Parts: sequence; structure tokens; C-alpha cells
Amino acid sequence: MKPRIALVGVSGFSGVHYEDLILRAAAGSIDLAAATVINQEQEPVKCEGLRRAGCRIYRSYEDMLEGEHDRIDLCIIPTGIHLHAPMTLAALEAGWNVLLEKPAAATVEEVEQMKAAEARSGCFVAVAYQHMYVPETMLLKRALCDGILGEIQAIKCLGLWPRFGEYYARNDWAGRIRARGRWVFDAPFNNALAHWLNLMIFFAGEDVTSAGTPLSLEAELYRARQIESCDTACFRIGTELGARIYFWVGHSCPREMGPILEIRGTKGVMRWAGSQITHRDACGERVFASCSDTPSLRKHLLDTVLAHWKGESVFICGLDIAGRQTLVSHAAFETAPIHTIAAAHLSPSPERPGECFLGGIERDCLRAFEEEKLWSELPAAWAARSSRAMLAPRVRSDLRAPSVREGLGTAAWVG
Repeated sequence: MKPRIALVGVSGFSGVHYEDLILRAAAGSIDLAAATVINQEQEPVKCEGLRRAGCRIYRSYEDMLEGEHDRIDLCIIPTGIHLHAPMTLAALEAGWNVLLEKPAAATVEEVEQMKAAEARSGCFVAVAYQHMYVPETMLLKRALCDGILGEIQAIKCLGLWPRFGEYYARNDWAGRIRARGRWVFDAPFNNALAHWLNLMIFFAGEDVTSAGTPLSLEAELYRARQIESCDTACFRIGTELGARIYFWVGHSCPREMGPILEIRGTKGVMRWAGSQITHRDACGERVFASCSDTPSLRKHLLDTVLAHWKGESVFICGLDIAGRQTLVSHAAFETAPIHTIAAAHLSPSPERPGECFLGGIERDCLRAFEEEKLWSELPAAWAARSSRAMLAPRVRSDLRAPSVREGLGTAAWVG
């Protein structure tokens, strides 16, 4: 029996899922049964592709839920962050399994609501942290659990991905803290580079299929451009097993750098950069594994989720794992102020007239990465003092997601 799949949206990043599903439908491995396309006039080619695949097209998600009833096995939700929780809750109530784009949600309360709904429904939610589904990730996690690096002391990652005006103008939630009355918390660590934060927390887990437990957070949030949220940030996260997690990320940078991820233990270092993972110890350095390219990332992701739907024993990144990344992101926004970087520290982009970047960000990232320090500890000329919070790994499952007027006071941490 072929899985009956529904897709929410075909524009933006939803277009990546559209292309994957169209190819699989043409190959006969899935039934692309339904899709929500609110902007059909702007997407005539994709709508025609859906019709050729035999897909029913709806103007709204609510119409699709009503029209499809029990005819969907898996709903793919690659929407704005503020829509992840309400759409997932509705899909689970309809009896549909869900493949949800990262991050799981904006707030820990929303994740808890989703977990409770998942348990009631008997369905599953897989979160599309695509690096979690590739062979090299599980190969590395097994090696870490087997003690290849000894006791893990630090897990760190830097990633600078330039994003310009059109990135923040592409929809009504990019660069926003709130949109349409709901929390968004869009930021490099909660969107474009959230994969790497999730990976680091996962590698801090005690066994092969579990993530680490964040216990403390020191965060610095900055904005170099005129947005509501932040475009540059660094974290130091204390974990239950003692490893410290460091993350330096930014969008206001002159060029792409990384991501570069290192795991340092008492017996050596693993380094994930580009197309390889290398292992360095007292005997020297060697290639540990090759890394999947982008098309392979998407294929492994959907293959694994469909295998899980069929009942095969495969690992998926569920809400319990993905919720740890949400915990850190939500806590950062609640406990750390967003500092606006003074114009004196910005440099004009030579390739992009009218655009600026944070001067010295590459140098400061590399130095902070090497010394395992926050930017304020270097100190970088533009940096401000970090905040500190103690985290609780779970919140009460009966808490409802806060409204904009209520603030964020229900979450379980203290500054």
C-alpha cells in the first residue's frame, strides 16, 4: 500500500518538498493525495504538476482537513514557525502522522502540547532536522557512545551564512519575534542553522538514540540590521553529563563560513566540516566518514520517515529530541536582551550596495571558537555582557501556549 501524503504549501522552502514528492509520485512510490496552495494564481506551474499527479488542491489548510478526513497517512508541514504547533495539533486530531519542518515550534509550551496530542492520537511526529537521518550522524553518535573520544568535554559549532534584505522581506515572519498574534522567534539558531544546534544537543546524549539535557544557558543576542529579532548570536550551554555546548552564528557577515562542528574529548577530537568528518587523536588525523550531499539529505529524510510509517524499526527525530533545541531557543529569547550593534561597527558590503555586515565577525568567530569563549569574553569591541539562565528540561504538560499579551512567564527556567 502506498502512503497517502498531504503537503502544506508549494512556495518558498515548501517548494523543496514539492519537488521531492512530485518525483516520488511519478515513480509510483507514493500517492500525493492533497495539497494546500493558498496562492494558486502565483503558482500555476506547480498546481498543474499537482493535478497531473492526481492531487486534490485546497485553498486553505482547514479546507484540506475537512475534505480529506481519514484519507491521509502523512501530512508534511513546511510552514512558518508560528504555524507549526497549530497545524500539527490539527493534523494529529485528524489522525494524520506529521513530518514537520524544523524547528518543532517557537515555545516549549507548544512542544509539550504537541507531545500530548501525539500520545493521544497514536500517530507520530517526525521533525525534519535532515542531518539527523543520514548514516554519518548515527555512525558518529555510536562512536561517541562507545568512547572513541573518551569523556566529552566540549561540543562547538560556528556558522556564518549571509542573509540580505530580500531574505527578511520574503514573508511576514522572517526576522520577527511575533507574527499574526503568535510567537515566531525567528533567528539563525532557530531557523537556517537550527540543524546544527539540534545536532550538538543530540551528540551530548548518553545513548545512541537520545539527546542531551541542557541545564544552563549563557546567551548573547545581537542585531546588525533593522529587524525585530536577532541576526547574530552565541551560546554556552551546560549539559547534564558535563559537556559544554558552544554555538556562534550570524547572518550579518560578508561571506559564508562553516558550519564547522567539533567535539572535543579527553582522547581526541572529531571535526565535521564540509564533506568530511575527521578524527584526530594521539595517533594522528584520519577521515572518519564522508558526509551526504544536499539531495542525499532529503532522500534519507523522507525514506526514513516513510519506513517508520510502514512500521520498520528506524530512528526518527521526534519531538522529545527536537524539543531540546526549542528549549534553548525559547530560553535565549526570554532571558537575553537583543543588543542593537552600533553603526560604527558595521561595514558596507562591496558586492551588495546598501547592505552592511558586522565588521570583524569572521575573526571574532574563529577566535571565540578556538578559545571556547563567548564574544563578550574575548572581548569583541561590539559585544555586550551575556545573560545566564538555569533550564528545566520539561515543563508541565497542562500549560497552554502563551498569547502575545501574556508574555513568556510560564516557562520553566530562572535567570
